[in-house]
Amino acid sequence: MSFGTFFRYYDDNLLLEATDTTIGLIGGTQAFIVLLLSLIVGRLLDAEFHRVIVGVGGFLIWLGYFCLSFNTLQKAENQGSYGLIIVTQSIIAGAGEETVSSMSYGRADILVEWFPQHKYIAVGITSAGAAVGGLAYPLATSYFITEHGFPAGIRLVSAIIGGVSAMCFIFGASNPATKRRPLSYVFKMSTWIDAKAFKNLLYLTYSVGVGFTFLAFYPLLFHITEWAERERFEGIKVVWFLTMVNGCSIIGRLSSASIASARWSNPVMIHAISCFTAALVVLLLWPLAQQESHAVAFCVLFGIFGGSLFGLPASGVAFILPKQLADSLGAWTGTMWALSSGFALIGPAIVGQLVNRYSIESVGMDETSGG
Repeated sequence: MSFGTFFRYYDDNLLLEATDTTIGLIGGTQAFIVLLLSLIVGRLLDAEFHRVIVGVGGFLIWLGYFCLSFNTLQKAENQGSYGLIIVTQSIIAGAGEETVSSMSYGRADILVEWFPQHKYIAVGITSAGAAVGGLAYPLATSYFITEHGFPAGIRLVSAIIGGVSAMCFIFGASNPATKRRPLSYVFKMSTWIDAKAFKNLLYLTYSVGVGFTFLAFYPLLFHITEWAERERFEGIKVVWFLTMVNGCSIIGRLSSASIASARWSNPVMIHAISCFTAALVVLLLWPLAQQESHAVAFCVLFGIFGGSLFGLPASGVAFILPKQLADSLGAWTGTMWALSSGFALIGPAIVGQLVNRYSIESVGMDETSGG
């Protein structure tokens, strides 16, 4: 779920005395848990535990957000419980989101099993489906909280999450003809981490690059609604700016997957081009987006190129992985995400601290230019 909607609500209502840095750590911790657990989940997928993974994950997401709904303002402190948010949304729901992402754009494993000749397109379509969720959930969350209050609104959202997770469990299936790598020695490091991955220079370089996208670009999404609210754009509700970014990312995810599937192209090359272009959009256009039309143009372009940026990493690993190690795709993909977890944890805190000192637009310039 898009954390930007929660960020705005926490900042305006539930965590009035918290800084952007501490609120950003909620989303950063959640992303850290999601990415770190990929190390385990990826290997379990190679061993065909996907049903267990999706079932447990769906339950954890529902449980996390359902328990989050009990977090209300305490009269004495006029604050919600920061610790309860960390436990429920960041840790419990974060752990569940990683396991359910085994059925979505975060992992290419199951998709490659069914569509080996069209794997990049398959990942792109599924990634676009995840972007539809990024379009729907912020709107639903904002609407439910506005109409029913935070506790009842979050319970309604958790009910929707439970239903979607049940569908993933029922209809998601791996290809029975796929070669598997059974778990032999659970307590051996080599069971979970393929040492060959760390001998592949292209894979290591690519993984570090993906990590830097979580350091620089991912935290900026937390502050889209805050920026729109501060600019006081008339005629467009604040939540629609984040919705535009998520909605337009569908275009980027589908188009980048189509281009990456061409004979003259590959996902790693398209990912690098998307990263460079997204950086230019933030660096050059965000500081100029002070009028409503300019802000809409920025959100559309940032959504398109940002969608390409976050929709291609799993396809990139599938491209890099040697053919003789095809049964290790889950482990290699999981290791890549796990290597990015530290970047995802500190990125929101760094951006939050910069926002406290400067404007969000200048932070975007610093983040994308390496300043």
